[in-house]
Amino acid sequence: MLRFGLFCGPGARHSEQMFAQARWHIAPVLGPPESYLSSIHLADAATAVAAALEAPAGTFNIVDDEPLTKRGYADALAHAAETTPWLRPPGRAGLLLGDRLTSLSRSLRVSNARFRAATGWAPRCPSARGRLARHRRRTRPSRIGPLSGCRSSCCTASQLASAVRTEVGSTRT
Repeated sequence: MLRFGLFCGPGARHSEQMFAQARWHIAPVLGPPESYLSSIHLADAATAVAAALEAPAGTFNIVDDEPLTKRGYADALAHAAETTPWLRPPGRAGLLLGDRLTSLSRSLRVSNARFRAATGWAPRCPSARGRLARHRRRTRPSRIGPLSGCRSSCCTASQLASAVRTEVGSTRT
């Protein structure tokens, strides 16, 4: 069983929405800012699915090597959008929404070490901070629309599915 972190990158709708907000100087922080967020890029998730075909039975976490605090993640988004955060909603106030935000407001500092040891898999970019900085260099900043101009290798959910099929096909030959 694979347990994925927060999906990030082009094609992950919430990631695109958060990046669009960062372009408008809004740095969303759900829950306590010092709590952790473990994420994974969609392309890295695809390679992990392919690697899991050769893994022993078990439950594995599929996340980046470096979990970021929620404030650190919001700052990395702002840096990638080449903006300075003016607003950081909702912070601890998000906890008032109760169960609807539980999965996004709790602290999740998990490790992929067990999966790496079992399969030799590693994410191409070990941290969301570096991944977002690379994305900034590949995109033209736009004040309208999320992630316009993306040239990432895995831009849509259908391309993720295609990447998984390609990876699975290459491991079976």
